Amino acid sequence: MSRSIRSAATLAHNAMAGPSRLTAQPLLARPAALPQRTMFSGSFLPSWLTKRQEAETIEKRKAKKTNISEEQEGSMPIKPRAQGGSLAAAEGSEAAPTEISDAGIFEGLDVEDEGIVGSEAAQRRQVRRVSNRPGADKFTEHWYTSARHKIAPKKLRLLAKQISGLPVEEAILQMQYSLKGAAKWIKPNLVLARQHAINYKGANPHLLKVAEALVNKDPYGPKRVDIKGRGRFGIMRHPYCRLKFVLREGKTMEEVVQARFENDVNKHARSATIFPERTPLRRRVNSGWAW
Repeated sequence: MSRSIRSAATLAHNAMAGPSRLTAQPLLARPAALPQRTMFSGSFLPSWLTKRQEAETIEKRKAKKTNISEEQEGSMPIKPRAQGGSLAAAEGSEAAPTEISDAGIFEGLDVEDEGIVGSEAAQRRQVRRVSNRPGADKFTEHWYTSARHKIAPKKLRLLAKQISGLPVEEAILQMQYSLKGAAKWIKPNLVLARQHAINYKGANPHLLKVAEALVNKDPYGPKRVDIKGRGRFGIMRHPYCRLKFVLREGKTMEEVVQARFENDVNKHARSATIFPERTPLRRRVNSGWAW
């Protein structure tokens, strides 16, 4: 009999609407309405709008303070103070007119050295300006080193010999039409070095030439496995190097050609003057036996 009553109670409990495992709660325990969430507008505003609102608030406070100070100054009369320092003497005597000067606050200060330079960068700029002035000591050369490139020094040395001794414009032209792969990055390095020499060293672009071209070796790249047949292997390492060249001011191409021509004339050409033939011959060759 007890089992039947328990089963009837279980069926009645399962037949109730809603979740089966939740107990029924009285209506007075539940809140009538959920509380409304308070939204803070400042936390959801963008940063630029928040800064703008803060700036406007600060300006309003400053304006309010200035208005209050002006009202206080207008309500309270200012009595001039005499030299003795007493207000009574100032009341009895007339106030002397004050003189207004246009001098600044630093007018009376003694400046010992007006040529003080603030930082090292300013000193470098000053040296650069002085060096570029006409008549000043100019820079004689400009060194430039390229970045680290993956190329063999023997291959790069061929291009270094090609541009060494040429004017900068001629070297750039040679690298522009060269079929070598390294010529693609040598040309922009030459252009950049020429621009640096003109802007920072005050060099003459028409007299610049590549006086020296050097190849510097860099450490080898990472090692890699070279797989071979029959279980053998090797180690591959790629060489890296840099190109360093020196730009100096030299002669133009016309001056070089003229100097070469004069040298050839002085070395190989014979004089047009007539020499007398009274000078005895030295090492005269006689036919026949000498004894």
